[in-house]
Amino acid sequence: MKTVLKFLVGITILALVGITIADIRSNRTSVSGSADYLETIENASFVSIQDGETRINVSDFEGKLVLVDFWETWCVPCLNSMPTFQQILDEFPDQFVVLAVSPGWSDEMEDVRRFMANHDYEFIFVYDDTGVATKLEISGIPYKVFIGPDGRYISTEMGSGGHQRDYAKILELIQEHTGVALR
Repeated sequence: MKTVLKFLVGITILALVGITIADIRSNRTSVSGSADYLETIENASFVSIQDGETRINVSDFEGKLVLVDFWETWCVPCLNSMPTFQQILDEFPDQFVVLAVSPGWSDEMEDVRRFMANHDYEFIFVYDDTGVATKLEISGIPYKVFIGPDGRYISTEMGSGGHQRDYAKILELIQEHTGVALR
């Protein structure tokens, strides 16, 4: 039974990685604007990985550009994006916040806690205990949703464009939505 479960998890992971790679290669950016999608992401609530109890809401970060980053510890493109996010967070701590959301597809809270203990990212690590990823119909990761300082949805992007592209895109969003002049 354990072997079958491992096999199924492995196949699922390979499928998700394949979808992510295909999206990266096609440089696909998806933007959703349905009322249900907007309501789901703007009102999203997650549980803190640190204590497993504290509620963290997307709306808690008014005044900042919020990156809601759906990821898991095994996702190489997700992990490769994190230094870029941290660099921007270091440069614009008053204008930018990262909610690193584990959708719980294969990672459990303890997996993310181990990751946090081994990495010095200043993100807010949360667990999707309310099914936001399912409601948004996320089909692959990394899956990034940007929320403006006013709490309203800006855009969605699946995949990663690499450091330079991701860095430039986020800086553009910071400048456009917070009014901060780029250095």
